[in-house]
Amino acid sequence: MTQITVTRSANFLGMARAYKVIVDGREIGRVKNNATETFTIDNGSHEMKVGISAMNGMSNVVKFEASEGDDLAFTTTMNPLLIVGLLFSLFGGGLAGYGFAQEVTSQLFLGMGILFAGVIIASIYSIKLKQTV
Repeated sequence: MTQITVTRSANFLGMARAYKVIVDGREIGRVKNNATETFTIDNGSHEMKVGISAMNGMSNVVKFEASEGDDLAFTTTMNPLLIVGLLFSLFGGGLAGYGFAQEVTSQLFLGMGILFAGVIIASIYSIKLKQTV
């Protein structure tokens, strides 16, 4: 058996919800904001990701090998791309609202496209997971 430790940095966004720790497609536990949790897993090859949900953000997938007696460590932080996604959403929403108010259809659709791109960037790339040991 192998011990894995997941440390979640303090973040303002998503601070009220615990991240699910998912190894090989199965939730093995949760880690709260600015906290560290340790879990026991079987030896072998594994894939791990963390996050709230597919719609609210998941991390990248980290592949790793676990051997008997290993103590592996992982950290999770907010990905800087989340800010880019949120800015896209704000700009796109403002542009769409202005286009709607001025009855400029092309501006409305351009703003909606930018808004949706921002939402996708923010939800897909919001959490960064890396192995530290």
